[in-house]
Amino acid sequence: RRLFDFFDTIDLDEVLAYRTPKVVIIKDRVLGALRLSGLIAVACYFLLVRIVADQGYYEFENVIAMMETSLEAPANGSTAAALLPYCLGSQTSGERHAPPLPCVTGSAAWVMLPSTGNREIFVATRLKEQNGVSNSSDSYFQEPEAYTVGVTFVISAPNSFDESGDPKFARSIERVKTRLLDQSNVEMTRALTRVSRFDVMTLGSLLHAAGISDLDAMSGDATFRHNGAVLVANIHCQTDRNGGISECDYKVKKMPHAEAKVSVPNGAKDVVQRRRGIKIFFQVTGRMGVFKWSALVIAWVSAFAMLSFVSVVVETLLRYVMPLRDVYSVLKWEESVDFSDFRQGCPRAVHAVEHLRKEARMRAAKHPFDEELGPGEGQGAVIGHSSLAACTHSQAPVRQGVSLPEPGPSVHLTTARAND
Repeated sequence: RRLFDFFDTIDLDEVLAYRTPKVVIIKDRVLGALRLSGLIAVACYFLLVRIVADQGYYEFENVIAMMETSLEAPANGSTAAALLPYCLGSQTSGERHAPPLPCVTGSAAWVMLPSTGNREIFVATRLKEQNGVSNSSDSYFQEPEAYTVGVTFVISAPNSFDESGDPKFARSIERVKTRLLDQSNVEMTRALTRVSRFDVMTLGSLLHAAGISDLDAMSGDATFRHNGAVLVANIHCQTDRNGGISECDYKVKKMPHAEAKVSVPNGAKDVVQRRRGIKIFFQVTGRMGVFKWSALVIAWVSAFAMLSFVSVVVETLLRYVMPLRDVYSVLKWEESVDFSDFRQGCPRAVHAVEHLRKEARMRAAKHPFDEELGPGEGQGAVIGHSSLAACTHSQAPVRQGVSLPEPGPSVHLTTARAND
């Protein structure tokens, strides 16, 4: 029985109340300016960020690249060992951070051993010949920074190419402009040269792009020439306006706490060359895009969702911050009469519903106050729509002698206003 009594106390009209949006025009320039500013900001975000900067109308695909590297000796030969301060027997008096060693030289293929010409290249700077357990000899490679590194690549977005057949989704290096950038993202002029299908740069230029001024600069307890270093050369390709790629930039970084060391058999029995040098990893990054309506719609929806955020902000200010927040809350959030009470014939509910019907008829009439006033009372006593439309802030309409219908005693209702 207690359970039934509990259910009898539940008002289903409260539990199952239907909440419907209501459009209220609040004539407050501050709130209107805030909302307009938010709408302009969302429109600028959609046009400038999602469309112009992010190219949100494209469906992007990361590129893949086939790469080839090579090493060439200096065209005019290496500097004489007697003029290099790190070579034993040098006649120069330059600053030395390590004791000099004998210098050796050889062909480019020998200097780059054990590289095979793929996306990774090794340029030797120091050589140690190990013969047995105790016999070894150290030497430096003569001026490795003057050797030139050649890089070539072909990039493609295979899925986009298969779908559209457009040749812009498969590009060789001949159709791409390339630049070498330093640590400040400034182009190093005359540091990169295009020779046939290869980008050609000296090892010294790559070191400078990585922030290494000289192989004889200190790296920990020894020089880069003595210990070696590992560089990562990222070739980043920018997407152009038509979704393809026409420009790529080389950006070189030195991997911290990394030293490059390899071992190469010398051919003789029990003789192994232990080499230190500069190891460079080349990689290509970038993406190509195909125009898709679905991508444009997603970009629009992501921006459109921010409009709801603008409304939430404005309504939060309206309800909790603005000086007239109590008045605005009454206009914005309104509770209706309990219609179950009306169906049961409750006098207050019936009176409230009748008042709502009268208000609806008044709003639908051409002159809404004519019903409330007797014959002849409307002239000179009531200001209608045309007069109110001409009201300004300096001259507000005066409503004298107007008697508006009172709402029901227990329910707040929106009564007819002079500016309806």
